[in-house]
Amino acid sequence: MISDAWLLLPRELDERLGLNTLIERHLTDPRTGRNRQFAMPDLLRQSIYSRPAGYGDTNNARRLAEDPAFRMLASRERRETHIPLTSTLHWFETEVLAEERNYRRLARLHADLLLLQREAARPLKRRLILDIDSPESPVHGAQEQSAYNGHFESICYHPLFAFNQDGDCLAATLRPGNVHSADGWEKILLPIIERHKARGQAVVVRADAAFAIPALYETLERRGVAYAIRPIAGLDLQSREENNWNVDVSLRAGLQFETVQVLGRNLQLLAEYFHGNSPDGQFYTREVEFLGLGVHFHF
Repeated sequence: MISDAWLLLPRELDERLGLNTLIERHLTDPRTGRNRQFAMPDLLRQSIYSRPAGYGDTNNARRLAEDPAFRMLASRERRETHIPLTSTLHWFETEVLAEERNYRRLARLHADLLLLQREAARPLKRRLILDIDSPESPVHGAQEQSAYNGHFESICYHPLFAFNQDGDCLAATLRPGNVHSADGWEKILLPIIERHKARGQAVVVRADAAFAIPALYETLERRGVAYAIRPIAGLDLQSREENNWNVDVSLRAGLQFETVQVLGRNLQLLAEYFHGNSPDGQFYTREVEFLGLGVHFHF
């Protein structure tokens, strides 16, 4: 298992960033007696680092207890003895981390650690761009809360993610497969917005048309948060006497980018469909049909 030695590099990083302090601040240890052979940081580290090393569950804990690299991941006082075995890790992941308070605070721990990492690498950016997305996570079986999703045409979970402009995942939640794409958006977005605005950052939210709901617009506007998720559409029907009152159909649909302006005008990206007599005057008797894509400025 010499290949696992690469884990010592991120282990050194988390030590310098103060992961131990964050764990003590955010997670609650339910043990009340003196039988605390393994501290919370040791339990969480083994749970975290075993995943990128290729050990997807706790069944390999006994074998990893003999791995020199994994022993070096533990706190200094545990390196000469042994690290948690399967039963201890199983209890930690299914009972301790699954507690409502720890479950929620674990997400905050992740966000704080990521922020510390960014601040250590470069100055804090003046603007945070949040991208929210709701992809599918297909399942193969009867996992709890999985369901058929008509949009994706699969049995899946329908998680919700929030990323910053650098691609870092700031928050995530696992949802049943049949919920709407925007379901629970406030639980993901609002804590991130409040945390970063408190640090003096401007926040911009980007999303696709699935998140184009009035409640989201109004909430962001009340908090002074810009957004770029407004879908627009228009239908123009014209009937002229010179064309025997035949109806010309012009349909436009697309997005208006609220955060992109030129000379105070919002940028629009529109697709257009036209069917009817040619809109060019000298050829108004010719019937035409076309599709187009254009960039416009809203006045």
